[in-house]
Amino acid sequence: GGGANWYGLGRMVLDTDDRVVVRSNLTVAGGSQSSGTLIVPNSTTLQLGTSPSNRAGTLLIGRNVNGGSYGTLSVTGAEFTAYLGELVVGQSAGQAGNLAYATLNLAPSNTIVANHVKLGGYQGVLTVPAGGALDLGSTSAPASLWVGYMDSGATFDHAALEPTNWTLRARLHNLGVGYNVATTYGYVD
Repeated sequence: GGGANWYGLGRMVLDTDDRVVVRSNLTVAGGSQSSGTLIVPNSTTLQLGTSPSNRAGTLLIGRNVNGGSYGTLSVTGAEFTAYLGELVVGQSAGQAGNLAYATLNLAPSNTIVANHVKLGGYQGVLTVPAGGALDLGSTSAPASLWVGYMDSGATFDHAALEPTNWTLRARLHNLGVGYNVATTYGYVD
């Protein structure tokens, strides 16, 4: 869902035998005053890009430039592999007061190879089920991870990445926690 001056509402639920490969960009709630949900159930495959050398552009969940944006991508129980230029979970941009709520609920086993991973917006949350794992980056293609990334013009960002009952295996170029490109406040749990 996405809209300029009106509400964009979208919901998509894949069937259990679907296999979806996205070669360019995937956006869930990517505009002003938008709400989007993409649900990928068990026995379904969602893949972005086809290899580390043939990546999709951006997976963007919950981007807001004017009003409110609410985005959720749930791939719990499904197979999820992403080869990306950038993964953004929550992005509040433009003027103060633009709120983006974004949630990425991952499967028990996930592979994300991306140049940049940004968790931010007004509330950007990434979850993995207990006992699960997230492989982020690779030896040949390490990622940059920003938790609590606040864009210029945003007033407050809150992001959570808490691998307390799941495993994070990250190969990183850069790690930023509470990164603020603006001159206002950022907060990270």
